[in-house]
Amino acid sequence: MRFHIVGLGPIGTLAAFHLRRAVPRSTPISLIHRKPLHPQREENVLKVERDGVVSTEDGYDVEYFPGSQTDTSMEATNPLTDIHSLIIATKAQATFGVVEALLPNLSRNSTIVLLQNGMGVYERLVETIFKNPANRPHFICTVNTHGATMREARRHAIHRGLGALRFGIMPNINRDFEKSLRNPELPPEERVLSLSDISSEGDPQAERYQSLLMTVAALSVMDLNPQWTPIETLQIAMYQKLVANAIINPLTALLRCPNGELLAHNATKNIALKVCTEAGTTFHKMYASRLDKEMRMMHAQGLAPRTQPQVPRELWSSSLMEETMRIAEVTAKNTSSMLYDVLHARPTEVDFINGHICRLGKQYSVATPTTKTLWDLMQLRAAIPLDLIV
Repeated sequence: MRFHIVGLGPIGTLAAFHLRRAVPRSTPISLIHRKPLHPQREENVLKVERDGVVSTEDGYDVEYFPGSQTDTSMEATNPLTDIHSLIIATKAQATFGVVEALLPNLSRNSTIVLLQNGMGVYERLVETIFKNPANRPHFICTVNTHGATMREARRHAIHRGLGALRFGIMPNINRDFEKSLRNPELPPEERVLSLSDISSEGDPQAERYQSLLMTVAALSVMDLNPQWTPIETLQIAMYQKLVANAIINPLTALLRCPNGELLAHNATKNIALKVCTEAGTTFHKMYASRLDKEMRMMHAQGLAPRTQPQVPRELWSSSLMEETMRIAEVTAKNTSSMLYDVLHARPTEVDFINGHICRLGKQYSVATPTTKTLWDLMQLRAAIPLDLIV
């Protein structure tokens, strides 16, 4: 069993660092690079700084994307090995190119962990690359609330804000990974997610699920406050973070300010309230549509409909507003990832944040003018160079 990690920004570095500490030293971990780097650089050494204390981890293998070129000043390219478990910590928009490049090394037995901001990446991957569920790798989606930035020196992350790493397994047509949560033979307090629902001793399909089992086990013991979460609960958390990011990230990127500066101005609350209202209305329509489909399906099967579920309180407009303000407060000193990208002239993830809310709004016939305006402004910010006027 080998782990691969691609995307060694602050969060990718943080994940690779703690993964190395979580699994036995005999378990190989490969860092995937796009191009060979100078042999004198310690590319298999990662540093994480917390409260001024710098810790170091090594023992990584270094591999490269297929087709990477070398020259006489660099070491020969290490061939990419078969991928059992792949953690993708790149920007959301880069995921598709990464997966396409690594397809020859992936299989239906592989596991892919999506560790990035925004939503819609998984859906687009299964719609465009992994259309056949029978041949699709396992997917784990995440919600990360740790804050981290990079030192100018490569492979040195600063862990600025402690949070949590929540993750969940996307459903599989052949196996229920959350079976223990619905086991009527267990008392409610004992109904928790279990590794045995992924695979257990004597499993005739053990090879199919080994990488998923080992990946969940490794994530569960990483020193990042890991929380294996039912997928429906995780998706609620993903929507909460999506809305907060749709407000905090564009505003800080446009204004070039830390997150906490937004809290001092009523204008921020006016904009935030509009985005939260647009998102909350969209989520209500989305849940109503899902309920309608479920009830029609049950009626067709001659089954009695369930009691109508309520839209989760966490996705009400007022709750989204409270959560956004809370996140801005606890990350007050942080520089948002979108501002960091703008300052370094890099593409942002706005298409998978504000863009995702706007696409959902269009799907469920909800107008999202404020969210769309922030999306448009970020596209302008990316297109027009900073400080054109001297």
